[in-house]
Amino acid sequence: MPYIGKVTEFSEGKESVNEIKNEKKVAVFLSVVGATAYGVVRNLVQPDLPKGKSYQELI
Repeated sequence: MPYIGKVTEFSEGKESVNEIKNEKKVAVFLSVVGATAYGVVRNLVQPDLPKGKSYQELI
């Protein structure tokens, strides 16, 4: 397989997980968790919606 290049860490303009403000943690979590995991979370919190829960309740 030919050598194409090297992947480096990209952090320009990105917040680390520890720097995300508390009010955005639920939105970020639900955005990055993936479709399958979101479905599990949604099923676990029914009849409520995941976006209505706190970050601590979701993890």
